[in-house]
Amino acid sequence: MAPVTVTRTFEVPGYASSNGVLFPEPLPHRSDVFSGGGYDWSIIYYPEVDDPDDGGPDTERIGLHVWLMTRGATVRASLDIALLDPTAVLEPWKLMDTWTRDLSSGDRSVKAFGMSIFKGGLNDAPGPGYLTRGGLLFHCTITVFKPQPPAPEKLPAAPSSSDMARQLGEIYETEDGWDVKFLVEGKEFSADKIILAMRSPVFKAELYGQMMDSTAHLIEIRTCGKGEDMMCDLLLAADRYGVEKLRILCEHELCKAHVQSVARMVVFADDRQCSTLKDACVEFFATSGSMDEVEASDGYVQLRSSRLLTLAEGHLPRPSLEACGYQGSIPGRLSSTPGALPTDLWPVPKANKFRRA
Repeated sequence: MAPVTVTRTFEVPGYASSNGVLFPEPLPHRSDVFSGGGYDWSIIYYPEVDDPDDGGPDTERIGLHVWLMTRGATVRASLDIALLDPTAVLEPWKLMDTWTRDLSSGDRSVKAFGMSIFKGGLNDAPGPGYLTRGGLLFHCTITVFKPQPPAPEKLPAAPSSSDMARQLGEIYETEDGWDVKFLVEGKEFSADKIILAMRSPVFKAELYGQMMDSTAHLIEIRTCGKGEDMMCDLLLAADRYGVEKLRILCEHELCKAHVQSVARMVVFADDRQCSTLKDACVEFFATSGSMDEVEASDGYVQLRSSRLLTLAEGHLPRPSLEACGYQGSIPGRLSSTPGALPTDLWPVPKANKFRRA
């Protein structure tokens, strides 16, 4: 914290002898207590000081000291003392170099700091103005150095992100603790039933609930295709075991299917109630302009024979629908003339989610 400086003017009465020499007041003189830098202080004048050689009084010197008056306080401060010209014509006459020390109000030996001055030396002032008005006018400057706040303890480094996945991976490598096995196309994969129960309410019921049986430690996955077939099988497994996040991921991945498989995908989506996938297929029918390729795909035969309503939802032109044998109304369309299709009600084309082979 920044140091705090306080100044105080202190007057010591004096008298003049018959020859005009100024002599200070022969009695001790003390200022009122004043505050500075959060502490209380007082200036005391001594008409004589202790002789440093024999400990007795030294009557040839006077003393001027600043005392720390705050009880139980410890502080570091500096002191400057100058003699002032009462008329303010002359510059302050500095009587001592800056003195810095640690003070403690509980120890008399370090409770004050100041200076001693030869009485005769006062008559050597650089000008007669300092000794006018029958006394001495001292200017004391006290600078209080606020203690630095203790440095905060260094906290230990924040732990890195959870390493649970790494630890689970290490356990998986050693197969320690795994108590369930999956059988997929003749290959076994180890797992932990606690984790399975956390992720799937179906596994929880099979492994811990009333559905638990003696064969629960071996779970067989019967079908697993490749490419889109594998993704469909994975979605079915996620749906069967209630792993909803995996089901959503699979559905979104299937939205990237080839244009040749969009017809098959819409049947699959309709059967499995995959609204996101079905909406993507319907949007493709309405906006892609590639119905010729769709109609040439194998899945379109099944779609045409069993999902005409889905084709209608895809906003196919009525001639195409009628060619497929569809004679009903077209969901979501309004017209004043039977068979007329108001183009302003057709969906606005969007980015195609399907891609060509």
